[in-house]
This record gives sequence, structure tokens and C-alpha cells, in this order.
Amino acid sequence: MGNLGKKIKADVTSGKYPQNEKEALVEKPYAVQHGIAIDQKVSISGQTYTITGIIQLAGKNVISSDYYINL
Repeated sequence: MGNLGKKIKADVTSGKYPQNEKEALVEKPYAVQHGIAIDQKVSISGQTYTITGIIQLAGKNVISSDYYINL
């Protein structure tokens, strides 16, 4: 799970928690709406990350564009 998994309360619905600073999670509603899949590369603020997992935050039904990365 790593440090990131200890900081957020979410269920990984597929994939796994990031293991290094070049990997990221994405929220499930946003991933579904935008066709984002595990192993896909995304650019965030000029940095490239590989999506390793898709998460579902408990009780959150709003589509947000949240990515989670290790800092």
C-alpha cells in the first residue's frame, strides 16, 4: 500500500497503489468518463505518470478529476 495508501481512505477497485513517484491513482468516475485505464500514461503539470490503480472514495458520487501521487 505504501505511504499514499495510509493517507487516503479509498478502495482500489482495480490495479494497485503506486509504488514510486512516477505512478498515480485516478478516481473511478473520472477514469470511466475519460476512458483512463491502468498502465496508461498521463501528464500532470508537465510530469508523466503511469496509472497503476483506480480508486473509489467511500460515499463520493461526484465526478472529480482527482489523481493521487506519492510526493
